[in-house]
Amino acid sequence: MQLTVRVQQSLRREKLGEALRSLVGELHTKGWTKQQLYREINTLLEGKEEWKLPETEQDLLRDYVLDALVGWCAPEWRLLPEEADAREHTP
Repeated sequence: MQLTVRVQQSLRREKLGEALRSLVGELHTKGWTKQQLYREINTLLEGKEEWKLPETEQDLLRDYVLDALVGWCAPEWRLLPEEADAREHTP
């Protein structure tokens, strides 16, 4: 299933913050690295895909997922702490 569809499904859940974080964990168990997750979700937010999220949903993705992948959050909120933090730009 496409990442776009999975993110949209998570955003429809009642506890969407938990749903988004759970999706990251699920994708990680399927082999996605922290950097890949960051890059692909950021691509969705930049509108490179054919759909555009409302601004409030973009903010949620940034707050609950991207910030936690990069490490811009409290230590207990970091996603996938066993991997090095994702970087915004890769060489």
